[in-house]
Amino acid sequence: MEGQLRILVTLQQLETAIKHFENAIAAKPRELDPLTRARDDAQASVAKHRRELDNVDKQRRQLEGEVTQEQFHLQRAQHKLLEVKTNKEYAAMVAEIEALKEKISGHEDKVLHLMEVTEILKQQIHDLDQQGEQQQQRLADGQRQNEAELAVLQQLVSERRQRRDDALQQLDRPVLDMYLRLLNSRKGVAVVGIKNSACEGCYLTLPPQLLQEVRRADRVLTCSHCQRILYWTRDEQQSPSEMGASELVR
Repeated sequence: MEGQLRILVTLQQLETAIKHFENAIAAKPRELDPLTRARDDAQASVAKHRRELDNVDKQRRQLEGEVTQEQFHLQRAQHKLLEVKTNKEYAAMVAEIEALKEKISGHEDKVLHLMEVTEILKQQIHDLDQQGEQQQQRLADGQRQNEAELAVLQQLVSERRQRRDDALQQLDRPVLDMYLRLLNSRKGVAVVGIKNSACEGCYLTLPPQLLQEVRRADRVLTCSHCQRILYWTRDEQQSPSEMGASELVR
């Protein structure tokens, strides 16, 4: 029966390791979320700046068209100035010409400002494009690393599952049935050690007589509270619940 207990402890260790690796596998896709968001944010920023550049170009072309139109009106006004015959008409044409010149000058100033904004936006887009490429490269590197780590985890799970299947076949039928029933009903923890006279499954203190019987390891015994299978934890020995996954996968 001591051999059966050793197998049960090994099985619980394997179950704990398998669960850990399965959780790690499930979490793998989410590990890339920050890199994906960074890449998407960079692309969104580039798209936003390109829209701003398109809008600025549209404004500049519209103003340039208005400048051309106003220059045409200015030329007509200057020709008419030569044809006026009265001082009143002359003064009116001079005022109209000055207004056209002022309007053209204002438009040209705006065009120059928009050209400066265009150059700034082009530089920003260039810088953001480079950042986007860097983020894309980081994401690609992360994906390769993620896939490599995922393959290792899947291999570890496969190996532990095979070892678990082999160990299950070594259990006597009654012990196997008990173990599988507890595994399902106790959230994957069917075998626990004893620490400070308490069950490490439910943490309740065990009767002294039960402690002595468990220590003898001559039969499979269960906790009087949670019904989990108990085994004696030597001072130098860790229970499956205390072991980290890195220790369990050795």
